[in-house]
Amino acid sequence: MTRILQYVFLVMTLLSGPLALAEEAVADLFERVNPAVVGITHEQSGGSGWIVSSDGYIITNGHVVAGSDPERPSKPAKAITVVLHDDRRYKAKVIGFNWDPDVALIKIDVDEKLPHVTWGSSAAMRVGDSVYAIGMPRGLKRTLTQGVVSSTTRIGDDMGFRTATPLIQTDAAINPGNSGGPLFNTKGEVIGMNTYGIPGANNLGFALPSDAIAIAKKHYEKYGKFRRAELASFFISDIYAELRETLDVEGGVLVEHVTKESDAWNAGLRPCDVIVSMNNKPVNASDVLEARWFEWNLRTLEVGSRVTFEIVRQENGKNHTLTVTGTLTEVPPYPQGLNGMAQRGELDASYYSHVLGASFAPISEVSYLAFSLPRRTGAWITNVRQDGLAQAAGLANNAIVIEVAGEPVNTCEDFQRLMKRALLAHAESVPLVFLRGALEIKTAISPDYSLKGQRIAVVVDADRKPYQEEDLFIVHDTLVWQGADVTLAGRSKTEIVSMGHAFKPEALVEELSSETFDAAILCGGEGARSFWDDADLQAALKGVVEKGGVIGAIGVASVAFAGVVAPETDLTTAPSCAEEAGARHKSFSGKKVENDLKAGVVTTTGEDRNVVREFLVEYEKTVRTRKLSQ
Repeated sequence: MTRILQYVFLVMTLLSGPLALAEEAVADLFERVNPAVVGITHEQSGGSGWIVSSDGYIITNGHVVAGSDPERPSKPAKAITVVLHDDRRYKAKVIGFNWDPDVALIKIDVDEKLPHVTWGSSAAMRVGDSVYAIGMPRGLKRTLTQGVVSSTTRIGDDMGFRTATPLIQTDAAINPGNSGGPLFNTKGEVIGMNTYGIPGANNLGFALPSDAIAIAKKHYEKYGKFRRAELASFFISDIYAELRETLDVEGGVLVEHVTKESDAWNAGLRPCDVIVSMNNKPVNASDVLEARWFEWNLRTLEVGSRVTFEIVRQENGKNHTLTVTGTLTEVPPYPQGLNGMAQRGELDASYYSHVLGASFAPISEVSYLAFSLPRRTGAWITNVRQDGLAQAAGLANNAIVIEVAGEPVNTCEDFQRLMKRALLAHAESVPLVFLRGALEIKTAISPDYSLKGQRIAVVVDADRKPYQEEDLFIVHDTLVWQGADVTLAGRSKTEIVSMGHAFKPEALVEELSSETFDAAILCGGEGARSFWDDADLQAALKGVVEKGGVIGAIGVASVAFAGVVAPETDLTTAPSCAEEAGARHKSFSGKKVENDLKAGVVTTTGEDRNVVREFLVEYEKTVRTRKLSQ
């Protein structure tokens, strides 16, 4: 009996030894790599990231740093903060980000060398290899989970995700907040980035492969964006075993379709060609994953460079080898609903959601082909909101406006220019012509001009700091749509650009008085700090409120109201100046939009365009309400 017990003890000791060493090794790995993992927060959301160089460059997911405005998917969040492992916080600048691949490169400025990760090769990973994820799931700091590579053959958009890149599947727990965090191998090298999970599922996590991330990083460093290359327009598929036998080829990539008169067609590609090499490197797609890697490798070639395909073409029952060469062009941004982009797309739309109830976007070749649009020029309607003016006029998704007030519309800019001209003239209705499929339809927009007769000053200081805000365009054009008589006031009469649109101040800030306007909105931006102690401006604003008018402010500008309104008046402001604001006024709430109807004061954090829109809705409501009560 004693011998048996000794034997059992010996076996248990031998078995427990390696396990204890393995646990210790995992703990050592965590201690070694943890300082290079960061938390990322901004006004809308947050996630994780990893430092890739000692001078402060950081990789994370594109969706972690993206803004929340569905009409501006190319714009990142405004106030991104990186939290280091020792809880120090730094403001981050976005170098480049994308939705497909879902990768971002950001930068923090530091006075020291930071710990950074070591890159590993995702191509070297096999099913069953151990992996370790570190991140901030649901805000829980420095969380380590471990698992194995469950598959290396998943495709993003096949899984319902917004990327066409291949993915690594893992059973290491990945939850909201893990996004953007690194996935390590047993050497402590990054072989992927934790990106997607399936809500309600257990042990189903997906990571972007490090090899793909490295290519995206190079693009951001060189161009500030991810540039997809293409030889437009052809489509490919894999060649499975039976098809190889039918085509009498050993492998390659099958060309399924070539658009006539496209670059690919003119280069010489034809349907049923089999591509066997690209730029003298053999290619093969025996399954869907390999086909996607072929597409990825083509997409990541240099835009403007030449690509050479060696192809096999069957003619008269015999295979012939040919060479096809073409010049790569840049793929335009994907529209919403294409290639895994169902949620957001990448194409910025023109702002008219609030006032017109519709969004417009330029027509790219991708959009034209993917959505079977009736023509390549005009203002493409990408989204029509329920109960808006656009819906009342019969406008619909994927229709194209081709005429406004009798003049042709070839671009979104034409549409905006012609509509604005009609609105400034307070036209009772604006005739439109649009295409819906093969039908040409005439209709008219009838603005309600809810603020007609109101003299509103829009005040901006773009002289002391470079003006980078979008709020001026949104505020100015919305008020014009609502029929207000808008006067733009600046520190000088130098032209100001907002969202690509130029505005020239008609008045100087020091010229404003409550006798010349009925209401006012102070635009944001760092230059708006000059309003805080501008006694003349504050006196004019106080006079407006005393006469029953309404004053509004966006972001930093709202702190100026501390010298205008009573101490109990509810205000809000940008998080970046919350501490300074609190020292001047006791009632800064921190809400996105604050409307003190009794005081006639509406303020907003101004953190994105959606919030500015909410602010404008409240502002219009308050102006009309106070006007009716007089």
